[in-house]
Amino acid sequence: MKKRDQSGLTDRELVAVAKFVQGATPGEICEDLNIHPTTLMRWRQKPAFIEAMRTGREFIWSMVANRLVDECLSTTAVVREMRDLPVDGFVGDTKVANVKLSASRLLLEYASKAQDMENFKARLEALEARLAGELNENQL
Repeated sequence: MKKRDQSGLTDRELVAVAKFVQGATPGEICEDLNIHPTTLMRWRQKPAFIEAMRTGREFIWSMVANRLVDECLSTTAVVREMRDLPVDGFVGDTKVANVKLSASRLLLEYASKAQDMENFKARLEALEARLAGELNENQL
């Protein structure tokens, strides 16, 4: 009998989930785990596998959002540096300055969007909890 964790997935299924979340292709996963592609397709249809994938991807996106927020501190320093450059007689490499400024702007935009998504997610979860509570009250 195969060992299963509390989610109902075997160790090999959990490894497949982890590999998917880390960006491996189905072919790579089949090769690494020495399984047939139809086995992987069958695993991917299991509700527990689908839920584990969702949870894993959610975790990865959360890490990415946190990293973007962390990068904002150094990014604002770059923006300040570019802001304070003298306009007249700039001697440095303008291409480098423009690239730094563009990259900084992108990071700030992405961090802002990530924060918006986190706020939206929190509001959605609160709304879903409220609706679930109202449904339970109406059923009583």
